[in-house]
Amino acid sequence: AVSSPRPHITSTPPKARACNTRRCRYRCLAMADSSSEPELPNYRTLRELGAGSGVSAVIINASLWPAQPSPEAFVAAIDGGVTLFECSEVSLPALAGYLVQWATSDAAALPGAKTPSLALRVKVEATSANPGEAVGDALAAASVRTSGASAAVAVLVLELPSDLTTPEALRGVAAAVDKANLDGFCPLNVGIAGVRSPEGVKAFADALVQCKLATWSVPYGVASPSADADKTLEACVNEGVTMVSESPFRGVAGAGADPSMFKLLELVGAMVGGKTAAQIALGYPIARGAAVRADVTADDGRGAWEAAGAMSVSLGDEEMRVLEEKARASS
Repeated sequence: AVSSPRPHITSTPPKARACNTRRCRYRCLAMADSSSEPELPNYRTLRELGAGSGVSAVIINASLWPAQPSPEAFVAAIDGGVTLFECSEVSLPALAGYLVQWATSDAAALPGAKTPSLALRVKVEATSANPGEAVGDALAAASVRTSGASAAVAVLVLELPSDLTTPEALRGVAAAVDKANLDGFCPLNVGIAGVRSPEGVKAFADALVQCKLATWSVPYGVASPSADADKTLEACVNEGVTMVSESPFRGVAGAGADPSMFKLLELVGAMVGGKTAAQIALGYPIARGAAVRADVTADDGRGAWEAAGAMSVSLGDEEMRVLEEKARASS
């Protein structure tokens, strides 16, 4: 059996307070003396975000976090330089509250500090009716259910059914998104999830008038490079859209995984200064120009810290050649 590339720290993180979440970098690994000052995160790798400023290349997937999550992963991710969290309607209120706490903290006052933001995923149900109605209804219902916290959402990500993934259908979705923005149900930045279509990227981006296509999320990684093969990544780059790898560990661990892939990631990690297999798996899509969505539980501060550390992975020509040869063999 292949062991899962679970996060594990290979280097000593900065010391930080154990209790005050507002003045530290990754507080739960070590105690610090009370005189320590807040430290600015190292914002290493940024990606475009539609009508907003750049965001971190690592996005924390908080969509499965509970309504009252532990702050451990949130704090560790912020301290590691993460600036975008994707949440669900369940976790949105708590994360919006965390953002308010951060905004009043000493760390937020540091010169150069980047304000973290939230993305909300909304699932549109399959429909044979007008796509505009289906999308409009989903956005309006989500806005009502998240009343009071929806103002904290910087990006709204639409998870579309298969019958709304053709270029023609996506143009209808774009019209519905623009109308929802005018009606106050949708922010300026929108994303699409699960559609592998370079033509769809261009069709949706060109059809938007009020809003801006910010992200396009598809399964993609060193062991599942199909998004690269069908030119979706290239289309995103051409349109100024950030492609997000949703499943960077697909084919690396778990059922059906190639045991040699995980061993290769460990080897490459050793080649680039002691990075973990998980960090290399996350670092590969980043090196190709994508962002990655890292699945971390709310209480897993160590995992969030390690995921953020993937932004410091530097893959040279030799490491990329080795990984890309393996990726082609796996496709």
